[in-house]
Amino acid sequence: MTEITQKILFSNTQPESEQKTEQNEPLALLKQHFAHCFDKNGAFLPEKMAQTLQASGINTQKEYYNLNWLGKSYAKILKDQPPETLLSEDIKHNQQPENQNSQNVLIQGDNLEVLKHLKHAYKSQIKMIYIDPPYNTGSDGFVYQDDRKFTPEQLVELGMDREEAERVLAFTAKKSNSHAAWLTFMYPRLYVARELLKDDGVIFISIDDNEQAQLKLLCDEVFGEENFITTLHIELSATQGMKVKAAKEGNIVKNAEFILVYSKNGKNNIAKKILIDPVDYDNHYNIFLNEIKPNIFEEKKLTEILVENENIKEELRLFNLLNNNKLSNKNISIAYKLCPNVKNFIDENANLVCRTHTSIEIKEDFLETMNDKFVYTYYSGGGRKYLVKKDKNIPIQKILFSEKLNVAHDFYQTYGATRIRGDWWAGFYLDMGNVSKEGNIPYPNGKKPVRLIKQLAYILTENDDLILDFFAGSGTTAHAVMQLNAEDSGVRKYILVQLPENLDDSLQKATGEEKKSIQRLIDILDEVNRPHLISEITQERLIRSAKQIRTENPDYSGDLGFKIFNTQTNFQPDLPTDFNKTSDLFPQVDLTETQLHTLLTTWRVYDGSQLPEKVQAIDLAAYTAYFCRQHLYLLASGFTSNSVKALIERLDNDPDFIPERIVLFGANMESAMQKELVQAVQTYANKKELNNLSVLARY
Repeated sequence: MTEITQKILFSNTQPESEQKTEQNEPLALLKQHFAHCFDKNGAFLPEKMAQTLQASGINTQKEYYNLNWLGKSYAKILKDQPPETLLSEDIKHNQQPENQNSQNVLIQGDNLEVLKHLKHAYKSQIKMIYIDPPYNTGSDGFVYQDDRKFTPEQLVELGMDREEAERVLAFTAKKSNSHAAWLTFMYPRLYVARELLKDDGVIFISIDDNEQAQLKLLCDEVFGEENFITTLHIELSATQGMKVKAAKEGNIVKNAEFILVYSKNGKNNIAKKILIDPVDYDNHYNIFLNEIKPNIFEEKKLTEILVENENIKEELRLFNLLNNNKLSNKNISIAYKLCPNVKNFIDENANLVCRTHTSIEIKEDFLETMNDKFVYTYYSGGGRKYLVKKDKNIPIQKILFSEKLNVAHDFYQTYGATRIRGDWWAGFYLDMGNVSKEGNIPYPNGKKPVRLIKQLAYILTENDDLILDFFAGSGTTAHAVMQLNAEDSGVRKYILVQLPENLDDSLQKATGEEKKSIQRLIDILDEVNRPHLISEITQERLIRSAKQIRTENPDYSGDLGFKIFNTQTNFQPDLPTDFNKTSDLFPQVDLTETQLHTLLTTWRVYDGSQLPEKVQAIDLAAYTAYFCRQHLYLLASGFTSNSVKALIERLDNDPDFIPERIVLFGANMESAMQKELVQAVQTYANKKELNNLSVLARY
């Protein structure tokens, strides 16, 4: 495993661990907050913990429901292992004018590796995660693939039973697509993703009924059952075409997929805004108000008012909605739907069309002034406006149709009667008819509509939130974020992660329509001279989407660029098993400038610097150091006594240069120079009474 090995050479800060070990984090938290639950040998005492919880009024249970599968122990090991890769930057792309100041990020690599890289810099920073993982339908191409090369002996050392270790390695080797394989794949990714969510963050996970039941139980375990919000039902297909035949043969056809919704803090009121959908006209809105005096109205029948208009009357007659030249209340909704003149009249007079509601409390002296023949405008103590009529000395509220009249969030953006949307998200099958054209990328296998992701972001996020999608596919999430920003002048940012799958390999395995779809993707990449990788399709989609948004919104000046980073095979040599960090003899390596930059990117993210952050080059007597987020990195060889002197002078004279940690690449600095650097920094820190400066060597 690629654990970052480091040695503290000097520190006058609070004591710190030389090694960040992911496996030790939960243990450290327990020892910090429940020290009395450990004995003198460090063994955990569960009985004492139970007593502590019970004393705080928290019930404990010995029996509970648990999801188990072959590979769960292995999945738990995977979640705790450090990344095996390094992070590199696409410098050429990132320095282009449209990208150099962008806060958006596309990372090409295995998403589990990427999530682990992001843990330190993005912990508790993500407001919204949306993912559309493989559904494991049996035909969607999902198989479990694992590049981590464990032996049974290594897994036993990590706590697994030998027999289980051998069985797990057997199914990982044969690229299984069983429920167990899918759960083993998903568990560590969801576990690490949870750590990235803000306290009020939310994750949305698209799924269908192949794995929905398993995913719900898995998420209950990872996020906590109490943090489950709801399951959204997304109508992605209509009963048409072959589905009509299936329905007539007695099958219940599938029209919906699901989105599981979990919060991190357990709060259900996650929506910052509401969505509304069109509904049929409610025939209870059958009263028309005629204002006879300011704030006093007489009631008339809406049906009679409509028929008085000759154009409307002719239209109603055309649709056979009149009986003896009269319109019944039950036909108002039909007329509203079929007759443009009826709809226009009601919409234009929505502040005069109303229905009878329920009783309402008003001041007694106002009630006494009311005539039960009329409707009155009443203002509450808080200044809110109501329409009220007295019926048998009881004030009854009237509700205006204007309160239901709005532009809906449906495919057509319908203007008319609406209602607040719940967990049934209807009509997205209309988007699916156009989804292949969105972003000008015909992406196969489950491409989701921009409107769907945009509406998830609309209800949840605020203008400057960060959104993550680590199954990016064609990049719909980024398209949705950019589109929403253009519509409401937001500055939301996105991080996309996509595995660089080889399309040529996929083409060889594919048949039928899938083969044609993959060939179309390859043709697109050939047009722009890009490698045949899915992640390159993601990149091209972002470029095309940005161009489209810029064309449609010429006055928009927001962020439509993105930076690219990649996971890279670790080029650092393994340290010998007898390597001693206290020794003066360190292994020497010869790295290229590109490799040193990759090391810089990896280390600064490990140290808490987010990927788009600027890195400042610092000249120290012809030696280039790098400064980012209070960390100064000395990576290249050639650091000299003159560099030490220049560093101290910079510390003394530049008020904006305040590093808290100096990180050096131990393999590129001889021990004598390390000692000289440490001595100079220590002397300076003592002289200036600095208490937050340290020097660290990494290998």
